[in-house]
Amino acid sequence: MVITNTSTGSSIGRFEANATAIGQPTIKYKSPMKDDIVVPRMIIASGVLFDPGKADLKAKAGEEFEKIANFVQHFSPAKLVIEGHTDADGERDANERLSKMRANVVRGFLVGEYDFISPNMIEALGYGEDRPIVNNNTPENKALNRRIEVIVWE
Repeated sequence: MVITNTSTGSSIGRFEANATAIGQPTIKYKSPMKDDIVVPRMIIASGVLFDPGKADLKAKAGEEFEKIANFVQHFSPAKLVIEGHTDADGERDANERLSKMRANVVRGFLVGEYDFISPNMIEALGYGEDRPIVNNNTPENKALNRRIEVIVWE
């Protein structure tokens, strides 16, 4: 597995074939094995859900949540974690508050719209600018860092 991003508590990666060099780990199976931990994660660009600097959902944001609801309905996870993230523009405290508000809005929407999603199965967290997935050095990278992540935790 090649880890493409890591932060406290989780890593993102992909399975890739490895050259059969002596002493190097080789992936023999393309599916997780016993004791492997694979955490499904869905990333939604904040621009799809929210206007810049706002925590009110856009009118068509519900379409994105339908994917999450379908997954929950079919696989019945015990816990979801909703994470809000921002780019590094603006003040750190304001970014953290905005990311928390957005995560809570997403949580509230899911709980309010889908009767099979209960309040105690979703935790909402906001990390502001503290967990970028790329450097905040271009407008395109900043857009990637402004996101909501839905993580199936249990």
